[in-house]
Amino acid sequence: GQGVRGMREASFEARWISAKTMREALARMEVLNGKIGQPNAEQFVEETPPDYQIIVFGRDMAPFVKFDEAALAKHSYLQVNRKKVAPANVKLSRGPNGKRVVAATFTFSKTANGEPTIPPKTKSVDLICKLKGATLKFHFDPRKMKDKAGRDL
Repeated sequence: GQGVRGMREASFEARWISAKTMREALARMEVLNGKIGQPNAEQFVEETPPDYQIIVFGRDMAPFVKFDEAALAKHSYLQVNRKKVAPANVKLSRGPNGKRVVAATFTFSKTANGEPTIPPKTKSVDLICKLKGATLKFHFDPRKMKDKAGRDL
């Protein structure tokens, strides 16, 4: 999903990286770049993450620098139907110098109080990040997020 409201020049992208389709693409890219071998790639693809994971990145991650991970978690949520779901955690990834933020990974539990966080017939899921001077909104349609086995989140 893509979305920015409140900012004119910054552009961000969000990818649902816990989905098997995304894990397959990431693994293939790492194999092609010589970073991992085929057996490790296959293991990565087959290990289903216990939680939903969404990564947000862009060329200029400046709005994220103003927050630490706990504050970012406090100002972000998944909007599922009429329910707001807080992230279990947020992890900021930094560049080689350790200063520049290159991505933010949001982790959400697959269940809450014994119920699925994203019920089977959900039509719309939005990741909302309320940053200083901007609200980022990324829209996902779980009905279109499928692989051969069914829903792929």
